[in-house]
Amino acid sequence: MRRTKRIIAALIAAVLILALFSSCGSESAAGKYYIKSVSGVPIEDIITPLLAQNNVTLEEFLQECGISSLDEYYTIELSEDGTVTRRYPEMEPRPGTWKQSGRKVTTTFDGDEAEFTFKDGELTRTDEYGTVFVFIRK
Repeated sequence: MRRTKRIIAALIAAVLILALFSSCGSESAAGKYYIKSVSGVPIEDIITPLLAQNNVTLEEFLQECGISSLDEYYTIELSEDGTVTRRYPEMEPRPGTWKQSGRKVTTTFDGDEAEFTFKDGELTRTDEYGTVFVFIRK
């Protein structure tokens, strides 16, 4: 009877250890991320009213920016080799580096670091002003 209890206890311990390791978030954050929202407001709800105020259609705006949809307005691409590229339509692509430690992703551009949280295919960052940026991997 004691031997059976020990075997069961050992099996339960093994299952718990496996569960612990599988929940450590070892998934790589590498990939291309598209802006989803800013402080909880979808990117469409930010840009569309501004376009309307300036009598610019969405199609005209997208064409001028050289993008096919609003989610491409601001992208971050984390490459497997540790490089990152940030893109805005008004600016040249900005290269940098990135590293990951669990769910923490840190990007560095010209010595300036930005910390993101990686969870469920999303990168989330709160800047120094409290603005929350959410990017989604597609």
